[in-house]
Amino acid sequence: MTRLFQSIEHLKSVSKTRYKVYQKIGVLTPYDLLYYLPRAYKDYREPVAAADAVPDMQNVVKVTVTEKKRPVMTSRGMQIFRADSVDDDGTELGIVIFNQRFTFMTLETGKSYIMYGKIVFNSTENRLNIQNPQLLKDMENPIEAIVVFVHVSCSPFISLCCNTKK
Repeated sequence: MTRLFQSIEHLKSVSKTRYKVYQKIGVLTPYDLLYYLPRAYKDYREPVAAADAVPDMQNVVKVTVTEKKRPVMTSRGMQIFRADSVDDDGTELGIVIFNQRFTFMTLETGKSYIMYGKIVFNSTENRLNIQNPQLLKDMENPIEAIVVFVHVSCSPFISLCCNTKK
């Protein structure tokens, strides 16, 4: 039990660099690591209507793809994929995907998707666009934790919390 309160710098999986990162966020012992909580959550359970989406913020929206457009290649070699969509209220929402051909190819015209991404106002088209959306397929976990330092898996610290460097 006392090993839970010893410094994590002696654990096998914690390098000197990682230890400094842990110090900055206030994690000094395996006990601290076990109780280090996420700073926020992404909630995918209730998508907002496109008209109610907050511009320049990450939003969850449910839309139906109405048209896929031809990809555009920029002078710097970037591919821009665009599609048109409409939500349940009939509000149009453009979909803009940068350099992610596979994501664009998975979109099917006439099919509904729940998307998570940044909503921006496009003044030339006079409408809202969602940029590089994450397509949400598996709704078994509709809430996702957002942590400051994600790389850590707690299970090695629980099972090996007492193994020290040699």
